[in-house]
Amino acid sequence: MSVSRMLFAAVVIHFVASIVVLSATAIAENGEELYVGHCSSCHAPQGRGARGPRLVPFRFSDAEALRLIREPECDMPAFPPSQLSDEQVAAILGYLRSIS
Repeated sequence: MSVSRMLFAAVVIHFVASIVVLSATAIAENGEELYVGHCSSCHAPQGRGARGPRLVPFRFSDAEALRLIREPECDMPAFPPSQLSDEQVAAILGYLRSIS
């Protein structure tokens, strides 16, 4: 492989890695916004618990968390897909995992 092809491959790999990191950062920031807007009044800033239980360290699977958000087993209000999409829930879960 020529030096120019190796250099080109390195630039492409760096570019793709940068996109992945920026995407993860954007999802976490969006997740934080969504968490503050929908969850922090009961679970406190950064998920430390208040009226609602502590959420960090976050130990639920995505499926389990989604089920509990859609059909809570306590006095927490349900969040149907019309209020929080699955993608928005995933962003909140990503945020909680990032601060655990």
